[in-house]
Amino acid sequence: MKRQKILYLILIIFTVFLLINNLINIKLIGEKIEEIKRIEERLKQLEQEIQQQKRNIERILQGKLEVVATAYTSNLICCGKDDGITASGKKATWGTIAMDKRYKFGTKVYIPLFKKTFVVLDRGGAIKGNRMDIWFPTYEEVLEFGVKKLTVYIVGGAGCTE
Repeated sequence: MKRQKILYLILIIFTVFLLINNLINIKLIGEKIEEIKRIEERLKQLEQEIQQQKRNIERILQGKLEVVATAYTSNLICCGKDDGITASGKKATWGTIAMDKRYKFGTKVYIPLFKKTFVVLDRGGAIKGNRMDIWFPTYEEVLEFGVKKLTVYIVGGAGCTE
């Protein structure tokens, strides 16, 4: 009888141990489920961000433009005047470009060569179609730049009239 009570007590202890172990496992499983839910929520956020980036890339690629780029500065040789006032009435600074009149003043154009966004603030007699004139601070920089074929991106601002 004593032996039976000991076995019964061992069985109860073992059962309690299994219950406690199961409770701990249930708690751990619950924590893992919560972690999975947090991860799933973050994945949804990342998917939304990826979709937004895809839309941004598509928008940028729609503005992709191949141009022949030349350079100018505010002097009599380049412009016939040296006051630096552009066709838009604003003073030319680094970041000013001249483009065809189909691009409204204020149109923003990203030029990867310079890793910079420029603004259309000027026109030019020879600037027609897919030609671009980039303003530089000095005549030496104008000569150094020369003529280049560039890929640029219309990224914002007033945009194109066509």
